[in-house]
Amino acid sequence: MRIRLKKALHLALLARLEQVLSAVSNLWLMVFIARRLDAGSVTGAHGAAWSLPVMLGLGGVVAGGLAIYGLALNDALDRRHDRLFQPQRPIAAGTIAPTTAVGLAVLCLLAAVLASLLMGVESAVICVVTAMVVLFYNTTAKFIPAAGLIALGLARAGNMFIPAPGVSFVWPVWLTMTHVMTCAVIAHVLEGKRPRLHPRDWSWMIGGWAFWTLALVGLMSGKQGGSPGLLHDRPGLWIGPACAVVVFVGLASWRLRGRMRPLRTRRAAGAEFMRVAMLWLIVYDAVWLLSAGVWVPGIALLAMFAATSAGLYVLSEARRWAEPSPGYHVGVTNPVTPGG
Repeated sequence: MRIRLKKALHLALLARLEQVLSAVSNLWLMVFIARRLDAGSVTGAHGAAWSLPVMLGLGGVVAGGLAIYGLALNDALDRRHDRLFQPQRPIAAGTIAPTTAVGLAVLCLLAAVLASLLMGVESAVICVVTAMVVLFYNTTAKFIPAAGLIALGLARAGNMFIPAPGVSFVWPVWLTMTHVMTCAVIAHVLEGKRPRLHPRDWSWMIGGWAFWTLALVGLMSGKQGGSPGLLHDRPGLWIGPACAVVVFVGLASWRLRGRMRPLRTRRAAGAEFMRVAMLWLIVYDAVWLLSAGVWVPGIALLAMFAATSAGLYVLSEARRWAEPSPGYHVGVTNPVTPGG
């Protein structure tokens, strides 16, 4: 029983629900924005003809497929590193074969591309470009801190543009990109990842964030005749997201307090921080909709956040039961510590 549960948990760990479901939520937000706030921005040859439920279904396949593709590819390529530093990962633990993960990545990528084609050619092109960014991150950029951290934000931004290539209100894309970049930097520092961040890396990261911020603002201004998207007409749309940012900063500060030392504790805190940060993207999506008066979808996304949080807690507790921590004995000269 415990062995079967362990295998099931490893499959769930490979998926990493907080990343997959937040990617789906990000894309769904843009579908609602395109249909409710920015009419006419679903410009694909077929996307505009689909009903809202069909677009949400296609979006779920696209976002979920791209997310699982990136995660499975990452775990397959990092299996040697994970055996040393994160042996609990499914591939590093030997529960899932690397070839299985690669096969899953390919299948999920194909599903995402096919679903995006049904949205239109422009959507499919953005989907392929986003997949290339994910591939670039996993094979090259993650070994160059500045490039890797920027690539993470761009992959999320690309995912959000897929259902509505012509969208003009892209402040939600900017907030998601900024949140992912910032939190990835914090997690990188907390976990002591290599290579370390040097002053040159900080300059490149800030410059990259500024460049893509200006690019998004320029896109909005060009489509709205000089006005930065719908913000000019509806400044109240920022009330909910701004409050969500403040709550996240307070929650993160409280959770990280007293967990900066020793290094092992800090690494665990960094990993937990990144999980919460990715999950919090669903909250941003919900409050954008609630601030715009789109109540039912906004409440549904909040329920999705609550359900995912509860699911992750259950998975965590089940994992503790299936994989009990090693015992400790007083008086042992060289005790074995988890991860040591």
